[in-house]
Amino acid sequence: MAALSTSPTTAAECLSGTVLPVLTARQAAFIEYYLETANATEAWRRAYDKPDAKSATARRCAVDVLYHPKVRAHLAAIPAHVMSRAVITVDFLTGEALENARAAREAGQYAAATGALQLVARLHGLLIDKRELSGHVTQSVQVSGEVSSRSIIDKARDQGRVIDIPPAPLPEPTHDAVTT
Repeated sequence: MAALSTSPTTAAECLSGTVLPVLTARQAAFIEYYLETANATEAWRRAYDKPDAKSATARRCAVDVLYHPKVRAHLAAIPAHVMSRAVITVDFLTGEALENARAAREAGQYAAATGALQLVARLHGLLIDKRELSGHVTQSVQVSGEVSSRSIIDKARDQGRVIDIPPAPLPEPTHDAVTT
């Protein structure tokens, strides 16, 4: 990956036609890693050579660098097509979810840790949500795209298929009427 120049004339300046503030070497490295990973915390750890920093510390420092006026100016000058390279991937989401699970466990928030681990399992196809539809379909129904029980029922009716699904029970009426 080509390093950003810390001199007053950078590629971003050439593209935007504005003079940008001079960055420190670490700020320039942070921007490069941020564009590569789309993760400010990971970019801070790499740029500042702190791979073992606690999650909370790394996040706080990453936010400080990300919102530094000089860094913001350089990020704002980077064209959209370059910024779009920073794509969210399954590996990125897995790393974030595992980091969240560790932080939640350290904070004693076990439900949040379990939720983060469930996300990892879903991302890797280990946990699949399955739904069962009940009722009687007398003929096959062609369904494509996003599938839900409502879309299957609507599609079957549109195709003239007969569907016998018992109606959901109505809620009990409340007797909170105002008497006059």
